[in-house]
Amino acid sequence: WYDNVVSVHPNNPDSIYCSGLDLYLSSNGGTTMNNISTYVVHVDHHAIAFDPHNPNIVYFGTDGGIFKTSDGGASFLSCNYGLQTTQFYPGFANSPQDSTIAIGGLQDNGTLKFSGSQYWFDILYADGGWCAIDPTDKNIMYFEYQYLNLFKSTQGGSSATPIVNGLAYGSSNANFIAPFIIAPSSPNILYAGSRNVYKTVNGGSSWFASNGQATLNGTNIACIGVSPLNANYVIAATGAGALGVIPKFEIFSSNNGGSVWTNVTKRLNGTDSLPNRYPTDIEFDPADNFTAYLTYSGYGTPHIFKTTNLGSEWVNISGNLPDIPHQAICVDPEAPENLYVGTDLGIFHSSDDGVIWEEYNDGMPSAMVLDLTVSKANNKLRASTFGNGVYERSLIRQPKLFLEYPNGGETVAGGFQETITWKQRFLQNVKLEFSSNNGVNWMLIADNIPAQSESFNWTPPDTSTTEAIIRITDMDSGLLVDSSNASFSIIINPDYFKGWNLISLNLSVSYPRAETLF
Repeated sequence: WYDNVVSVHPNNPDSIYCSGLDLYLSSNGGTTMNNISTYVVHVDHHAIAFDPHNPNIVYFGTDGGIFKTSDGGASFLSCNYGLQTTQFYPGFANSPQDSTIAIGGLQDNGTLKFSGSQYWFDILYADGGWCAIDPTDKNIMYFEYQYLNLFKSTQGGSSATPIVNGLAYGSSNANFIAPFIIAPSSPNILYAGSRNVYKTVNGGSSWFASNGQATLNGTNIACIGVSPLNANYVIAATGAGALGVIPKFEIFSSNNGGSVWTNVTKRLNGTDSLPNRYPTDIEFDPADNFTAYLTYSGYGTPHIFKTTNLGSEWVNISGNLPDIPHQAICVDPEAPENLYVGTDLGIFHSSDDGVIWEEYNDGMPSAMVLDLTVSKANNKLRASTFGNGVYERSLIRQPKLFLEYPNGGETVAGGFQETITWKQRFLQNVKLEFSSNNGVNWMLIADNIPAQSESFNWTPPDTSTTEAIIRITDMDSGLLVDSSNASFSIIINPDYFKGWNLISLNLSVSYPRAETLF
């Protein structure tokens, strides 16, 4: 606790400013003190500085920024407009529907709502904490202040009501900034961490201990992760940093919504234990209920682990990352091989599922990154920092394009419709071309085809060939091109292809189980 600073007027030793929670002024050398800051200056003072040219001008550094007096403490002015010094806690939340809607909890400055401009709005007081936004309704928001005091708004944050019925909250039950998380697949289900993992199935109207017990291991819950696909798949970690507490840093998993928890701490390669360090974040793979990532704070141990079987085994994927506290991990929901991790020295990225990591800090100041999230509505990565606000940047997404059919060896009939298919990621439009002579000459089939359709109906020409090839090209860059791996054949005898005989009768059985031709 460092809210304690004393400063003496440079020209008057009897004039003393003393500050802690509030600011006090003595005009008689400290014999008496008068509170001069209540309701006009933010609480928790850390610094005092006199103007060297005019000592009646004094600046005060607080948890709410910088304040100034020009008349020896008779009045005050906030000097914070335009300063980017907000300290965000973990649990930043984005609306998947709207990139201009987000909420985050601040150190001693409440919970703020982003509405698309640089001016953010207060929606809750005190220390903010974890937040959540219903993925199906951006006006339904959840947020908290210290010790898991949870609130819910159905009006986009303009009003909120407490939702703590049945929840073990308060300083004797939960960490100062206690985690909670919404289940994307079932947004009326939320999990909250106090002495145990608590659960609601009705959007916070009531809560219950997920397994009916008082605690998992005697230590408060530090972080929780839930699968985006199924709310029953959950991983929780325990940890606490309170003075006098000897915590157990352990990991638990459940595949039945928390009814039964399995301790998976000592399943690193089947034998060894995970680090005896504070666990900071858990993130599931967006396409797999059993794959998840776990980060740790501290020094002297690895910091990122991956499981592909809900914690039965953990693999260290820290690789070439620095040995510093890691605070958050984020998985690209559309390209899950891309991982992002927030650390005390900024952001690192891996494009190969954690084999190799690289710095990803361009455009950001040096800052502790306490949370990383994806704004799905505009495909941006958002970094919540402790002291420098929130930044966003485009996700690293490598476009891909693969032709699936025809891919070589097939036989098709000229004049009969076929469906060309392909797989792609992050493309807008493609072009299809045809060659009847192994790529010597090309003929346009169609261009400006929406890439996301991943199919196109095409009628092969009445040209007999064994050297047919299809080529597909990304029209935006022109750099991604794929074609049939080998040639395919086009025949011009539809009866041979579709019917039952080899003579040139124009007969084609529309129903393959039909037994009568005439």
